[in-house]
Amino acid sequence: MKVLMIFPYLSGKGGMETVLAKVLTASDKSFNFSLFLPGGCSDQRWLQAFAD
Repeated sequence: MKVLMIFPYLSGKGGMETVLAKVLTASDKSFNFSLFLPGGCSDQRWLQAFAD
């Protein structure tokens, strides 16, 4: 199942990033997550763990 998550902006250091990281790592492999951040992300280091 494909899931698109859209967030207008993330700082890269907050609670939403923590929740997203837990969801992405704990989810069933049958889910294909895409993350769309139209406003960007100030600190992208937390995304490196999810890079393909």
